[in-house]
Parts: sequence; structure tokens; C-alpha cells
Amino acid sequence: MTREEAVRRIHRAAEEKLTELDLAGLELEELPPEIGKCTGLETLVLGEICYDSLSDRTIIYSVNYQL
Repeated sequence: MTREEAVRRIHRAAEEKLTELDLAGLELEELPPEIGKCTGLETLVLGEICYDSLSDRTIIYSVNYQL
């Protein structure tokens, strides 16, 4: 997934006045400036999903920011 997907989610969150936005797994290095449009945001979810081939399991690193 890409920055474009993050921007799509951000626009949707802004239009629908969502209070939570999940951008986990998008491999973002920085937040797009469009995030400023989400004025009603209370929770921002960031993180990534990794596969550990040694243990044959999926590991989810998630960070939830309460705004």
C-alpha cells in the first residue's frame, strides 16, 4: 500500500467526520499534510504487519495515538 492509499483514507475520514483513522500497514515514513483536514480525529492508528519466517507467524506492531 502506498501514500495514495493513506491520502484516500484521510479524505474519507475528513468527509465523514470520523473520530478514528487507521493508517497501519501503509509503510508511511511521514504523515501526509492532508491529515490536517481531519479536525474531528480522536484516535490515529499507525503500525505495520510483519511476517516472522522463523516462527511462521504474523506479528502486528500497532500504535494508537489518542489525540
